[in-house]
Amino acid sequence: MRVYGFDAVIHRGSSDSAYIIFPHDVKAEFGKSRVDVEATINGERFIGSLYNMGVIDENGNMRCVLIITKGVRRKIGKTIGDVVNIKIKQL
Repeated sequence: MRVYGFDAVIHRGSSDSAYIIFPHDVKAEFGKSRVDVEATINGERFIGSLYNMGVIDENGNMRCVLIITKGVRRKIGKTIGDVVNIKIKQL
């Protein structure tokens, strides 16, 4: 199974949430628009989902996001605006 590795900025979501943008077309890569994933962020493993929140990347493409919980952000010592290293694989 393919592992997607990339660096990403942590963006502010609504309220106290945060997310990173998955830089690929989720539908093209996985054949569906919502995908459960195992993610590792700066070495911290957790389970999440890639899904559409209406986010447009810098090239004008609609992209799916991965929510980064406050607990994960605390464990890795990162906050909104910080760059993190991500590895993602489909469950």
